[in-house]
Amino acid sequence: MLLLLRTNHHRKHQWDGWISPNSVTDPGNYLENPPANFSGEVIVSDTDHLCGHTCGDNIWVWKSFTRGLNVLFMEELTPSPTWHDSARIAVGQTRRFAERINLTEMTPHDALASTQYCLAQPGFEYLVFQPGGRGEFTVNLNDAKGSFSVEWFDVNAGKTVPGKAVSGGERRIFQTPFPGPAAVYLKRAGDPQ
Repeated sequence: MLLLLRTNHHRKHQWDGWISPNSVTDPGNYLENPPANFSGEVIVSDTDHLCGHTCGDNIWVWKSFTRGLNVLFMEELTPSPTWHDSARIAVGQTRRFAERINLTEMTPHDALASTQYCLAQPGFEYLVFQPGGRGEFTVNLNDAKGSFSVEWFDVNAGKTVPGKAVSGGERRIFQTPFPGPAAVYLKRAGDPQ
């Protein structure tokens, strides 16, 4: 497939088929607080365009994924610093979630979670990322009907912990069950996996 490079009015490098932001026109934004992708285009958040080999960790990967972006982690060919490990591991974690959730129907829904990092098919499935340490956050299930299974994912340890099911129909408060960044996956009971 031939992809032609051009510059567009969104200040990004664009190929026919996908775009990738860069650090010159979007300094820091895609690293610290990546914007949600509502465009319908494939946006690749690539550390090579954002900072070369000097950035990218598990927080960046999870923030980008729950904002509807695709991540590409550029590594050095020489032995890399150990902080690169968290990004590599997180890329695998998000890939495994992408395989089990109904990703084709899920889009970013920042307003549904107080963390503002939420992929959702409202009423059916939600994947919310909490980038901070242990703490409370809310998920708006006001328009959701039925019961939802709750599954916690410890981003640092790579471990899954089952949670207590919740009902839709209101805003729910969640408390991370472990320190560090966490993801919570909510799926309406009875829907096929």
